[in-house]
Amino acid sequence: MICIECGYSNIDCLYSKYKSDYIKLSVCPECNKIADKYIEYDSVILFLDILLLKRQAYKHLAYNLTEMEMEIGSSTNFHVNDNTNFKFFHTYRKLMKLIFMILSFEVYLTWANEEKLLIHSQLINLIFNQSVVYQYLFFIIKSSLENLILNLSLQLILRLGYKWGQGPQKINGNIRDKELFGYKTSVLLVTTMVSGSIRLFPILMFIWPYDNISITKPLINLIAFINIVEALRVVTSLGYVELILSLAFSIVIRNIVSKSLLVLIVRLFLDFNFTEVYYNEMYQLYSQIQTYIRWI
Repeated sequence: MICIECGYSNIDCLYSKYKSDYIKLSVCPECNKIADKYIEYDSVILFLDILLLKRQAYKHLAYNLTEMEMEIGSSTNFHVNDNTNFKFFHTYRKLMKLIFMILSFEVYLTWANEEKLLIHSQLINLIFNQSVVYQYLFFIIKSSLENLILNLSLQLILRLGYKWGQGPQKINGNIRDKELFGYKTSVLLVTTMVSGSIRLFPILMFIWPYDNISITKPLINLIAFINIVEALRVVTSLGYVELILSLAFSIVIRNIVSKSLLVLIVRLFLDFNFTEVYYNEMYQLYSQIQTYIRWI
């Protein structure tokens, strides 16, 4: 556990429980403040503080809640070899459920927004000519690919490029060396996914509709970009310049790779001019970049 106030990384436990069910919160030996006040807070308060980008709330979510989830997952029986990737999904199964929920909303939102647009790319036109099941599968693959590539790129840049979490002092002194890789992966993953989930707020626009979606979407994406950068700054302590460049580069990689893979996947099932559709997707990406530049 860590202290959410000063970042001290060797807190043994966040509270002590006595026989009378009296709970005493641990005090950080470095700053002499409560190590993690959110232990006794309601989840609604934590959610609101995360929306407000409070530093302590994000540290509680990314570091301490992740460690508690890891301890619960590790304490349960698991019969698959420890070296397999399945152990990660088992250990952080609540995190996986959160990601699944975010993806589910994102699929619905992306699908609905595309249907509302008057002009579509050639690839989307091909998809909308197919059955509803085919469309649903396409948008599931689209959202999954985009999130996978974005998070993978960001993890590689921050951990290999900027050496986050590789200093002489561990980011969390309670984590064993063999568990540190999965823990660091989860810390960045939950930070990026939760802070980026602000992109889902346009779901409310289906209740209170806005006239111009083409303007609203770039604005929401820009807000999400700022939100992710600020959340990563709190969790990683890296500078704004490093994080802005890392996230911007990861988004470019995500868009290029995901669009290329989507065209390739759809080509396996439908007959169309691959080169023409691919260049159309790249042109759409170029137009999006120009739109964001105008917003900035």
